[in-house]
Amino acid sequence: MNTEQLSQMKEFTPVVLGDTNDIKGVYCCDLLSHVMGQSLEGNVWCTVMANINSLAVASLTDAACVILCHGLKPSEDMVERAKKQYINLFTTELSQFEAGMLVVKTSGIDI
Repeated sequence: MNTEQLSQMKEFTPVVLGDTNDIKGVYCCDLLSHVMGQSLEGNVWCTVMANINSLAVASLTDAACVILCHGLKPSEDMVERAKKQYINLFTTELSQFEAGMLVVKTSGIDI
């Protein structure tokens, strides 16, 4: 599965579609320093951290995309930064756990 296919799922609303990235895993966490040290390249990052700093972390970890969960919406600054950095940004009403599990089940990746 890749980020373009993720954008077609009704549970995820694309806000910014950057490069098409392969999804290799899922990471659910809201502590930025922990994500920087633990998340792997190609992970979908499910979070409630709806700020520009989360995009810096997504870039550092080569995340496939960022999914803002629990219905959170990004600020205009966040949207503009995601566009400039070609970072895929989605929103969902699902919790981090629900969003992560849906990506795992749909993509067939191992956790």
